[in-house]
Amino acid sequence: MGLVQDVTRWTTAFFGPLGVWGLFLLAFVEASFFPVPADTLLIVLVLEGSVPWWVLALACTVGSLLGGVFGYGIGYWGEEAVLKRWFSEKKIMRLGKLLQRYENAAVFIAGFTPLPYKLVTIGAGVFHLRFVPFVVTSFVSRALRFFLVAYFVYVFGPSLIALLDKYLLLFALVSVGVLGVLIVREGKKALRKKKKK
Repeated sequence: MGLVQDVTRWTTAFFGPLGVWGLFLLAFVEASFFPVPADTLLIVLVLEGSVPWWVLALACTVGSLLGGVFGYGIGYWGEEAVLKRWFSEKKIMRLGKLLQRYENAAVFIAGFTPLPYKLVTIGAGVFHLRFVPFVVTSFVSRALRFFLVAYFVYVFGPSLIALLDKYLLLFALVSVGVLGVLIVREGKKALRKKKKK
């Protein structure tokens, strides 16, 4: 069994019987504290075909957006103590610098790619990113992701699942690489500005 199939079986068994509401719930918890991506159940429900693909994508988007807002609240009121449960002080400081420097770009990349979105939603609250831009960026990135996934699964069917299973890790690594390039580029810009001063 591949990664996508294994995770899909588990999420389908737990959230699947609830249909659209199960998808909404999974998207909500995944955006704030749960480790399993909502895409897994989204794919299964689109393939079943009992509910229009765009309705499923919309439910997933709204659930994830609200879950992201909840995650923001966890970080905002829980502060760094929340992150200290999982990460060292050094990693927390690194996340803080990343979010404070890139703000919307970091939120968008985490929202659109397989990177852990909940880490950014909680971190955005901890480091007090501007709330309205956070919500707008989260909505755009999550909508793009879920509508694209739902549409392509609807059009290409099971053949797309094998492709996802084969290239999911590669896609995640490329996403991290893109983020790394952005960080290095911005770092160089900051150094040039300091030298000019």
